[in-house]
Amino acid sequence: MYDITIYPEDNTLSIIPGKRKREWMDNHVHAYKCTPLAIANEFGWDIIILPYDIKVEWDGTNKEGLKILQPNNGNVKSHFGAGTITFNPGFRTVTEEDIYLMICPIPNQFSEDFLSLSAIIETDKLKYPWFLSIKMLHKGITVIPKNTKLARIIPINVKASIPTRFKVETEIPESFSKLETEFAEKRRESQAQGIKWTKDYVNSVDFSKVKMS
Repeated sequence: MYDITIYPEDNTLSIIPGKRKREWMDNHVHAYKCTPLAIANEFGWDIIILPYDIKVEWDGTNKEGLKILQPNNGNVKSHFGAGTITFNPGFRTVTEEDIYLMICPIPNQFSEDFLSLSAIIETDKLKYPWFLSIKMLHKGITVIPKNTKLARIIPINVKASIPTRFKVETEIPESFSKLETEFAEKRRESQAQGIKWTKDYVNSVDFSKVKMS
């Protein structure tokens, strides 16, 4: 799906597979039992900084109030103002027709210093590298250490996604109510018998790396 050309210059960013672990979830390990959370943690790829720290100073204004203190190699710029910085990733990404890249904050990972801006990039048509922008969350000096994960990349089929419509029903169909009742009874029976509870639907999610062990 990807034709990634790495330019010979000193690159600021790299891409790695999404990881399951989160520090706050390690402190509340029951959170890993929530399969939707665990799948989101790993779904897609993460953009990380390398090989140096990013250091900026922002006075809180919307115009020219942000200074990039480190690095000074031109890979990081304050393009939009308003306390944002933009990274030149140093590579070009080509996807199949109608497959775009959605850039968004990393699921279930939080930072007190910055927020990655969300974007959907037409990488099936783009002829030049795309860019990543993040916004500072407070005034003063902010240091983002090297190897910090900045944002998540998720390929989406734009043709399948955009026409989606949701219809809200005021009454739950009888078949749904029956399934919900059967699900609840099965769970209660498993717990009463001391059987470890698992979610049946996980077995059918072939693309998930989440293991129910």
